[in-house]
Amino acid sequence: MMVAAVAASAVVVSPPLGGPVDPAGGQVVRFTDLAVGDGTAPTSAVAPMAAADDSSFTVRVAGGTAVPVRVANPGQVVMGTLTVLDPVGAGHTRVYPCAEGRPEASTSNYRAGGRIANFVTVKADANGYVCFYSTASAHLLWDQVVETNAVAAHKPVRLLNTVAEPAPLKANSTRRVKVAAPGQTVVGNLTVVRAAGSGTALVYPCAEGPLAGPATPFTIGSTMANGLMVKADAKGEVCFFTSAATHLLWDQSVETKVLTAKQPQRLLDTRSQRLPSAGATLRIKAAAGRQTVAGTLTAMLTGGMGYLTPYGCADGRPAASVTAYTAGQTVSTYAVVRTDAKGDLCIYTSAPAHVLWDQNVVTTAITAHAPVRKLETRPRTESSRYAFAGLAAGGPVRWNPCVPAVRVAVNWGTQAAEQANVLTALQRVRDATGVPLVLSGTSSTVPRFSNSFGFVGAPANTDVLLAFTQPGATDLLTGKEYGSGGFVNDANGQRIRRGFVVIDQKLLAKQGQAARVALYMHELAHVVGLDHTGADATQVMHPTLGKGNTSGSWGNGDVSGLRQVGLGAGCLP
Repeated sequence: MMVAAVAASAVVVSPPLGGPVDPAGGQVVRFTDLAVGDGTAPTSAVAPMAAADDSSFTVRVAGGTAVPVRVANPGQVVMGTLTVLDPVGAGHTRVYPCAEGRPEASTSNYRAGGRIANFVTVKADANGYVCFYSTASAHLLWDQVVETNAVAAHKPVRLLNTVAEPAPLKANSTRRVKVAAPGQTVVGNLTVVRAAGSGTALVYPCAEGPLAGPATPFTIGSTMANGLMVKADAKGEVCFFTSAATHLLWDQSVETKVLTAKQPQRLLDTRSQRLPSAGATLRIKAAAGRQTVAGTLTAMLTGGMGYLTPYGCADGRPAASVTAYTAGQTVSTYAVVRTDAKGDLCIYTSAPAHVLWDQNVVTTAITAHAPVRKLETRPRTESSRYAFAGLAAGGPVRWNPCVPAVRVAVNWGTQAAEQANVLTALQRVRDATGVPLVLSGTSSTVPRFSNSFGFVGAPANTDVLLAFTQPGATDLLTGKEYGSGGFVNDANGQRIRRGFVVIDQKLLAKQGQAARVALYMHELAHVVGLDHTGADATQVMHPTLGKGNTSGSWGNGDVSGLRQVGLGAGCLP
C-alpha cells in the first residue's frame, strides 16, 4: 500500500540544551521517523568508471555476480592490485579468466564494511577478459601495472590446505611443501584462515631460512589473503611458517625462472622516526635505474582510514592505491611497481602510519607501468549520502564493534509474527557494520523518553531495547510516527552504551513486508550511530522512507556510513 511521503524529523537532546538528561550522564540522541512506502526500488547498472574521489561511493558489484573486464591482449598475464571497499557482509573475491570458469580458490577475504587490497596475478582469456567476482555486494577497484607474455600463469592449484586436516598449524610451526622445479620463482595467494591468535605468516625457500620470504601479519579470528612471489629452494620447496595457531592455504598460479625472487631487503622502516603524517611521501633508492621492483608494503600503527601508494618518484603519484587500512591496523600487501630513471621509489600515505618496504624482486624481465584503473564501481558523486548522529574527538559516536555481543531485547506487543523480519534487519545491520547485534530475549517494558527509556525491568544485560507499542504507552510516539530510534552515549562522548527503538504497531500493519524490514533497518541504523541523509531518497537513512528506499537493501551512502560506525573504524579502547 502506498503512503504519501511525509518528511521525518530528527531531535538531538543533550544536557547543554536543557532537554531531558539521562541519569547516568552522556548525550541522548533520538530520531522520529514517519511514513514508509511500498518497497519499490530503483535499478542501476554496474559499469567500470573513471578514477573517483576516495570519499564517494555509489553502485556496488552485486553479491554472487562477476564483472568481466577487458584487461590485455588475449592470453597475456596481468598483475595488479584488487581493492575491496564497503562490502555489505563477510565474503571473498575470485579473479579469473572469464572463459575458463570460476575457480574454487579465493583472491581476497573481507569482513563487513571493511577495506582490503591484495596483489593478483592472472591470465587474460582468449578474448583478453578477466572476471572479478564477489560473494557479497561490494565496491571493487582493479589497478593494473603489468601485461606480459614473459610469464605463464595457470588456474590456481591448491598446494597447501590445512583446513582439510584435523587441526590447524600450531604456533611457531613450519610446513614444507614441494611447489616447483629447483630455483623457480612461484607466484600464489597465501590465505590465513580462522587464526586462533594474532601473528605473522612467512613464506620462504626452506633452505634459506625464514628471513628469505615475505611476511603476512594477521589478527585473531581473521581470514585474509596476500598475493606473493617467492623462490623455491634447490629442492623446489617452500616453507610456510606461522607464529600463531591458524589454518593456511596456498593457491599457486605461476612457476617461472624469468623472475628471480631473492631474500627480502628492508629498504624502508619508519618506526625509528616520527610517525609519518597524513599526506607524507617517503623516498628510497630501490634499484640502479628504471626497473621493475616487487616486495611487501606494510602499514603499521595507522592513525586513521587511508591507503599507501608506491610509485617512481619522478613519474608522479598515480590515482591508485596498493594497501588499504583502517585505524589501528597492521596491513601488508605485496606490490609490483616501476622505479623512476634514477631508481628511486616513493611511497605516499594518505593517513598517519608507519611504513615498511621489504623488497625481494628487481627485474627487467617484465615491465611495470603506472597503475591503470581498469575497473572501478565508484563514480564521482557528492559525499553527503550519509551522516553521523554524533561526532567526538575520536570520530563518530558508535558502539565498540569488538565486543562479543550487543544484546537486543524485544517487547513484541501484538507483533510476535514480526520476529523473522526483525532478525533480517538485525542481520543486515550486523553485516554492514560488524557490530555484533544479537537477539537476546524478550521484554515487557517500553522505552520512554522521560524515564531513561524503560530499561528498568528489561532483562539483565540488555544493550538495546526494541518495543512494538502505541503512542499512549510511550512519549516517543505521537500517532503520526511509524517509529523512533536512538541511543545514549557515555559521558566521554564517543562510545554508545544503550540503544532504543519503538515501533507504532497500529500504523505498521498498513505496510508490506519489504517496507517493514526497511523501517527496522532504518531505526537500528540510528541505534548504531547514523543520522538522516540529505536529499538522496535512494538511501535507507533518508528522512522519508518511500518508494525509492524500501527494497531491504542499503544504499551506497548507507553502506559507507555504516562501515565508519563499525569495524571499518576499528575497535574502541
